[in-house]
Amino acid sequence: MLFRFDSRVQLRDQGADHPVRPEEVWTVTADESVNRNERRLIVPDDLAVRWYRGPGVAEPVVTKAGGATEYFFAGSGAKAREWPTGTPARFATPLVQVTAWSSWNEVATSVIPLFAKARAIPDGSPLAAEADRIAAASKDPEKRMLAALRLAQEKVRYVALLLGQGAYVPVSAEETWEQKFGDCKGKTALLLGLLDRLGISAEPMLVSASLNGHITEFHPSLAAFDHVMVRARLNGRTLYLDPTGYGQRTVSELSRTNFQRGLPLVPGADLVTLERTVPTLPLSEADVVWDGRQGFERRVPFTATLVLRDETASAMRAAKAASDDADKHLEDLRNYVPGVANKDLELKSEEPEQPDGSYKVTFAGTATMDWSPIKGLKGYRYELSQNTVKWEFEDGRSGDKDRDRKST
Repeated sequence: MLFRFDSRVQLRDQGADHPVRPEEVWTVTADESVNRNERRLIVPDDLAVRWYRGPGVAEPVVTKAGGATEYFFAGSGAKAREWPTGTPARFATPLVQVTAWSSWNEVATSVIPLFAKARAIPDGSPLAAEADRIAAASKDPEKRMLAALRLAQEKVRYVALLLGQGAYVPVSAEETWEQKFGDCKGKTALLLGLLDRLGISAEPMLVSASLNGHITEFHPSLAAFDHVMVRARLNGRTLYLDPTGYGQRTVSELSRTNFQRGLPLVPGADLVTLERTVPTLPLSEADVVWDGRQGFERRVPFTATLVLRDETASAMRAAKAASDDADKHLEDLRNYVPGVANKDLELKSEEPEQPDGSYKVTFAGTATMDWSPIKGLKGYRYELSQNTVKWEFEDGRSGDKDRDRKST
């Protein structure tokens, strides 16, 4: 049986005072239950727009009538082709964009007033009291910033909401705090309000989890973004604070983000590249001490100390807070310790909140040491350190039916 999905969208300009310009971004594929996906876009002839068609998107059938132009796109179901592993998203999920925005600065300018209003925290309000409490606890700007981020991350539940004009208008900081839940916009407004009262320079920044690095291929668009976070400046450093995250405790990890591009909501804005800093300490470090006083031939007593830092530590805190499966959590911790079988690692202590922001775990037990023959040498050797980088390059492309095809 053949199933078809047909949708019709008509772009409308709602006037210069409306914060959102006419635009559409969609994929021409559908899920496996649809064999054919058809989309019709109707654009008034007096509306200036620009187009982006991703790789693999066929040209539309164009029809003019009644002062408008209809663009007809047709695509097969998403399962029609099996893409090789590692295929960039712009190929595996072909997109079409039509936009009436003229520049990235126009996009930013339309949203700046929304966050300027939402981030305001009036004197004497409950949220102002929280900011005062943070300020009284420490005079160190870094500690104040981290305390504000922790409040936004852990005291306000993250819930994705699509409210307001085009789902772009943030709920105010005060209302977000009062209801103790919010989406990325509301939580960002709350964090910005706290930072304002703490004297820390910061602004909202739009980012895209779905497009990320190749958003630069698109024309200016608000619909291209699906997330907002905070860009702050402190002691000469640019930091990225995501109030929808969890468990961040160090300034070091805030200097890195998985987003590659962003649009800061400041006057004269343009897309910026988000540089990644290199950690100064290992993100995970495991020290195993063997007690060989009784020999090395049988099971040997040991202690193992695991230290997780920065984003590795915050990811483990988040996983622990989100799961009630203690066995799964313990297995995740054990996986970080090399050279000892997981079943031999007995948990002795777990300290997720070290003063330096690290996550410390201690194991003990007895295990058989891995004495292995070395090719070309006599006797057996034990590898005392696993510091060597071990990486095997794989150029296989699973799912690529054409990988062995010869060109003619």
